[in-house]
Amino acid sequence: MAASVELRIAVGERAGDVSALLLQPDGARLLYVLAHGAGAGMRHPFLEAIARQLGERGIGTLRYQFPYMERRGRCGPRRPKRPASHPACRSWPAASRSVGA
Repeated sequence: MAASVELRIAVGERAGDVSALLLQPDGARLLYVLAHGAGAGMRHPFLEAIARQLGERGIGTLRYQFPYMERRGRCGPRRPKRPASHPACRSWPAASRSVGA
């Protein structure tokens, strides 16, 4: 059975922290980081299905929101100009170590 944990991950002083979901099956040997696209968040049904299916194969997943998605409800979608260089993309290694993955 996979344990699902909601987390907060620090992504930098300007961005603050973001929501994350860790799905950690019993005996997981690997952790796969799933980042959503520009139009969908970490709870999109497609990402939910991928996380569930990987979990069935003993692979843990870490999904997280980009900061613009965290702010989306408060001030509309503000997509980053350069998503690949976003601090959230660089923050997951430290986050995965902090949860013991």
